[in-house]
Amino acid sequence: MKTINVDIDDQDYKELGISGEHISIEELKQRILIQSVRRQREMLQAVNEKYGLDTLSEEEIFDAMNESEIEYKKNKNSGNSDAKAGD
Repeated sequence: MKTINVDIDDQDYKELGISGEHISIEELKQRILIQSVRRQREMLQAVNEKYGLDTLSEEEIFDAMNESEIEYKKNKNSGNSDAKAGD
């Protein structure tokens, strides 16, 4: 087993919840993954709030997605012979 030293700024150290000077690579990878998921969740929440999706139920969101898919397929197949020829 090898040991390495890695410099990490104080903010990252705090955000990753590291305590002490030693951490296994597996634990570090897990903490980085959790931090990444947390940031993605925050970005998704911001997008949901921006477009009003945070006020919709899960069922309403799925219904809207299904309606959009149906409308897309209708538009794709209506009179657009070039799209059919390319498929």
